[in-house]
Amino acid sequence: MFLVTKHQISFLPLRSSPTRKSRKRKLQRTKQAEQEAQAEVEKYKQKANKISKDSNNNISETRKTLRARVVVTLRIKGMKQSVASNKQAVIAHLLQLVCGIKQELHYN
Repeated sequence: MFLVTKHQISFLPLRSSPTRKSRKRKLQRTKQAEQEAQAEVEKYKQKANKISKDSNNNISETRKTLRARVVVTLRIKGMKQSVASNKQAVIAHLLQLVCGIKQELHYN
C-alpha cells in the first residue's frame, strides 16, 4: 500500500481526468451565469433609475402646471371682482358720454 502525506499531495502530477474537466466546465458555467446575472441586475437598476427620474420629472411638471392654474385662477377671480365693482361706474360714464350732448362748432 502506498501512503501519501499532505506535503506530497501538492507535488503529485496533475492529470486531466473526466471529473476535473467536468468541474472546470461547471466552474466556467457558474462564472458565466454570475456575469449574466450581474448584467441583468445592472440592466434592472438602470431601468428602475430611469423610471424614477421620469416619475420625478412628471411630478415636478404636474406641480408646475398646478401652480400656473392656481395663478391664472386667482388672476381671473381678481379681474371678475374688479369688473363687478367698477361695472356701474363705467355704465354711468358711458351713458353720460352718449346722452350728454354738447353743441360745439368744429373748426374744420
